[in-house]
Amino acid sequence: MRKELEDLRYALNEIIGELRYAFNTMIDEFKKCISTIINISLEVESTRKKVKEHKTNYRLFKHRYRKTNILNSQVYNSKRICRCRSDI
Repeated sequence: MRKELEDLRYALNEIIGELRYAFNTMIDEFKKCISTIINISLEVESTRKKVKEHKTNYRLFKHRYRKTNILNSQVYNSKRICRCRSDI
């Protein structure tokens, strides 16, 4: 009887050890998963900021380009008018 109890205790301790190992493995995998999710969210946030900055820079460039184009065409037209008048 005592031998059977010792065998049962030994078997239970083995099962508890295996469960502990499995549980610790699950916790480690969960930590890796959470870490990966955090890294991905940080990358997404960084990319969002870059895209927003790029859009802002593009808007500024577009505005500057249009302004410069308008001013250049006005200058060109005024010079053309002056040239035409000087020919007359």
